[in-house]
Amino acid sequence: MGLACEKLADGANWLVQASYYSSGTWNTSENLSEAGFNAYFSHVAMNSSGEGIAIWSIFNGAYDIIKAAQFLSGAWNLPQTISSTTKNSTLPRIGLNDSGQAIGVWEQENSVGWEVGAATFNGTAWNTPESISATIIHVLQPQLAMNNAGDAVAVWTGFDSLNFIVKSAVYTAGSWGAEQEIPTPGENSKRPQISMSDSGKAFAIWARDDGNNDIIQVSLGS
Repeated sequence: MGLACEKLADGANWLVQASYYSSGTWNTSENLSEAGFNAYFSHVAMNSSGEGIAIWSIFNGAYDIIKAAQFLSGAWNLPQTISSTTKNSTLPRIGLNDSGQAIGVWEQENSVGWEVGAATFNGTAWNTPESISATIIHVLQPQLAMNNAGDAVAVWTGFDSLNFIVKSAVYTAGSWGAEQEIPTPGENSKRPQISMSDSGKAFAIWARDDGNNDIIQVSLGS
């Protein structure tokens, strides 16, 4: 089984569409995002039970906001707004575990620049979105990994007034911990990725400029 999301222009706007793969066949694509609005940056996750969550950014006429839709019992539920509707949010990522719990993260505006926003899903409803990063000038490209215990790790790059460095936050026991810096001495770091085991260990990997070339670095957290 599998799920795929894509953007498709309808002649006026970009839409988010999805298709479900089972028994060697992709079903007919269907629209997830609302007609009349441009939607971007879709991402999807699926668990071993065949449930899924799709997430994307959509322009509501005033701001880019984050929407999510649940795939349950072979059908998509109506999308829900999971971010603030009074500031821009973009570049969402989603994690889903076998219990049907999900976490979404994204970039969102604050009073001085950008931060990482997040919301959790208990299988039925989304909680109120929150910021999980410190207030800095800019964050880039948050990524997320989630395990079957309901824990998660988010990583992103943040500007520390000199360089972009890799930051992280851990979600455990129902709440987010304080932002932590993953040691990345030297020049700018970019494009972090994260993977997490059911025992709570995690690998982060990213590219860092060593002054001459981009090199790949990795860190293990437990």
